[in-house]
Amino acid sequence: MKSREALDELDLQIIRELQKNSRQSARKIAEKLGVAVGTVNSRIQKLEKEGVIQNYHCHVDYGKLGYNVTAIIGMKVRREHWNRLEEMLEENKNVYAVLEVTGEFDFIIAVIFRDIGELNNFIRSLPPEAVKETHTFLVLKRVKEGHYLV
Repeated sequence: MKSREALDELDLQIIRELQKNSRQSARKIAEKLGVAVGTVNSRIQKLEKEGVIQNYHCHVDYGKLGYNVTAIIGMKVRREHWNRLEEMLEENKNVYAVLEVTGEFDFIIAVIFRDIGELNNFIRSLPPEAVKETHTFLVLKRVKEGHYLV
């Protein structure tokens, strides 16, 4: 994989455009950047092949689908159940981020549910032999979402 330093300015501009809208055509990107369509296509293929671009995503407003409760949960986990819990969290459709962290917690997870009852049921369903403790934080407002370094 290329390091950021190995990417040139055109690569970075193409990535920025794809981050704004990954469905826009190479022709549209080429027009915006003032380069040939073939150049944009070859650069995108190269970035995909090198693993710089790994996926294309669709941002969904889950609130419009009835998912109105977002929470962040800090978990303290018993080491012998670590892998089992990781797999369980990974498979749960309501869990959209699982982060192994340092500090007070072992994991920080982000979840989304239709209502508080579903969140409560999720927390109660966590295996007590694996999860020693949880601290749940309800998200009141999303100030920033998404991550764009380039």
